Amino acid sequence: MNSFITRTYYHSCKKGTPAYVLRNAPFKSVIKKKGGDVKVIPFLGEGYYFYEEDFEAAKYWGATHYKDYSTIKILDANISELDLLDINDTKSIRDFDRLRDIYIKKIPKYKSWEINKWIEFFKKLAIKNKDESLFPYNYIRAIQYYKWKHAKNQFGVKENFSQTTKAYYTITKSLRILCVIDKHKINCKEKKVVV
Repeated sequence: MNSFITRTYYHSCKKGTPAYVLRNAPFKSVIKKKGGDVKVIPFLGEGYYFYEEDFEAAKYWGATHYKDYSTIKILDANISELDLLDINDTKSIRDFDRLRDIYIKKIPKYKSWEINKWIEFFKKLAIKNKDESLFPYNYIRAIQYYKWKHAKNQFGVKENFSQTTKAYYTITKSLRILCVIDKHKINCKEKKVVV
């Protein structure tokens, strides 16, 4: 059974006229070359990045990366769970790990790859083999743990379940990010410029 998650997402970009930003945003985060064969791959691979339900995080990101920035809001985006690789979902990551294990057995040095390299590998493999089942996702979702020095809110706060034991805890105030591979497949109620 296919179910959907519905959330609001925010994307910050270089400042432009509201009409230009609305027509063209989101903008793609691409793989960059850094001398020779060294590639800098974005966090979840090449794609369009959003913060889930967190306008403040998007504003902060925009302010730290651009002199002037704009932020768009994608209201009520419907994402099919069949199109979603959720790095923090147990079933989703187990399926992804099974696929990784197939290639690690063939080429053991792949075991040290970061997740963004695996994502790009499977995207290219699916295109090369003309087999979408190798990487059937348009959306990749993860929790980002990163302490921004000057953010109003810190993300990834460790909180204990009880006073009696500190061994068991959870992480609250997680910062969820979404990487969209094909922005034309975003199904949403409304898109607007909010900054």
